[in-house]
Parts: sequence; C-alpha cells; structure tokens
Amino acid sequence: MTIPVTFNREFLTAREGDANFPSSITDAVINNADVPEPYYKIPSATHNTNGYRGLIATALIGLNEQVAVLNATLENASSPGFYPSDEGQEGRGSFVGMLRFNIRRGVNITDASLAGFA
Repeated sequence: MTIPVTFNREFLTAREGDANFPSSITDAVINNADVPEPYYKIPSATHNTNGYRGLIATALIGLNEQVAVLNATLENASSPGFYPSDEGQEGRGSFVGMLRFNIRRGVNITDASLAGFA
C-alpha cells in the first residue's frame, strides 16, 4: 500500500532521518471527563505485524511540489494482511502510519497560510 501526500513546500519540509519518520504509533483522547484514563495510544496495524514489514517513508522533491510517501509492504504475497477495524471506533477504520513535517524557519506564516495537503 502506497499513500502519497502532496504538501506546500513554501511552508513545510518532510521530516526525514529520525526514528519518527514515519511514526507507527499515534495517540488520542477520549472526549469523556468521566473516563479514568482518557489518553490512549493507537499502534499501526501495518508496521512489523500482520505480515507487514516496517513502514517506510520517502520524500520526493519536484520542481513545483513535494510529495511525502508512506509505504506499507507485505512480507510476501501470500500474507493475509489485515482487515480495517470498525469495532468501537465509530467507523473511523484503522491507523496505518503517520508522516511528519517540519515548519520551515524564516517563512512568514500567517492565518491565511495553508499546508496544502492533498
């Protein structure tokens, strides 16, 4: 599975060269003040599990745009992979992985500046 994401290179650069690119874990907070532990982690279902290799991310730099690409690759073609979950998540599916970006220094960012994700 390959997930390309274009972004505005005027304001952002793809984060590369560290263990957090790509990230195989994200987090969330349950919107309920009565829950004793509202913070929880969500692991990727495609990072070194369910027959997948570790997630890989790359950044492709073009003349007019940049594209960050997240790749989840099966170990072999006969691997069953996984089925997206909808259990207890109100139809939100499964977390695959997270691409990270840095905000460029020295750029005048205003409330009208857009990341340009597509």
